Amino acid sequence: MVGVNDDLWVVKTAGGIGNAGGVGAARHVLLGFPLVLIVNVYQAERGMRMKKLPFLIGIAIVTNLALTTLSFAEIINACYNNKNGALRRVIVATQCANGESFVSWNSEGPAGPAGPIGPAGPVGPTGGVGPAGLMGPAGLMGPAGLMGPTGPVGATGATGPTGGIGAQGPAGPQGPQGIPGNLGLANQSCPSPQVLVGFGPQGNLLCAGPAGPICDPATDVGFGTKCYYLDGTNGVCQGSDVLAPQSILVTIAPSFVGKTYKTTVSDNCCIMHANEATEGEDWGMSTQCNVPGPFTSGNPTLGGNSCTDAKNHFAKQLTLCQTP
Repeated sequence: MVGVNDDLWVVKTAGGIGNAGGVGAARHVLLGFPLVLIVNVYQAERGMRMKKLPFLIGIAIVTNLALTTLSFAEIINACYNNKNGALRRVIVATQCANGESFVSWNSEGPAGPAGPIGPAGPVGPTGGVGPAGLMGPAGLMGPAGLMGPTGPVGATGATGPTGGIGAQGPAGPQGPQGIPGNLGLANQSCPSPQVLVGFGPQGNLLCAGPAGPICDPATDVGFGTKCYYLDGTNGVCQGSDVLAPQSILVTIAPSFVGKTYKTTVSDNCCIMHANEATEGEDWGMSTQCNVPGPFTSGNPTLGGNSCTDAKNHFAKQLTLCQTP
């Protein structure tokens, strides 16, 4: 059965109208807008009279470019024919005639409950390296670190050039008065064939023969007819050698440069000599105290190592000896 109602086309197919209790199914298709309405609203009663039942309206959105399109969530109003079940679209309820009921529905149903959270998808591939960011501001200065270990001693540098000669220093103070000369030595002379080579601290002549003595060049200083040497033997000399007077050092001390001890390194740097009982030990080693030679300049020297009128007798006391 097909009915036309205003601007709404309704196609109705009925079936099963007959005995009491039979059920009729009606399907309505609305043309002119993208909706399909399925309505079951009738029950046949003894084939004569129709009774209105509760009905279900389901809505499905379809696309039909040739038909009029409704916007989503639009409210649709219609008049329902209570006898034949026909629907026609209206705007307001006052447009329904006698024997029709006003109905309305949304073009979209209410939102359903949120579905369960789906499983996590697989990890995507690593993205490419992004461009370098802008340089940030300089950070605050950190605290000072701990002091590192002491490094190894560096190699000795090359010897620098010799410096220029310095200005002459001021004159030193006047020295103490010398020892009075021995008047008994007046008019003395060197025995032939010896010659005068110097004077001792009391004015005595220092003489030496033309050939000189035969001395050990590593340890001895030859002067006159004697050989002189230093040894750490506490007043004991080699063989027939004897203690020498310290006065001879005024003349021969510079000649000990390059020499060394006769046999033993000393353990005290003041020089024991033949006249110690009356003069004390006034000579000593200044910079090479108790160390092996060869001796350097200033060793021995008057007052070296603070030796002045000393009387030291250590086990290896430094001793001045001479040949007889």
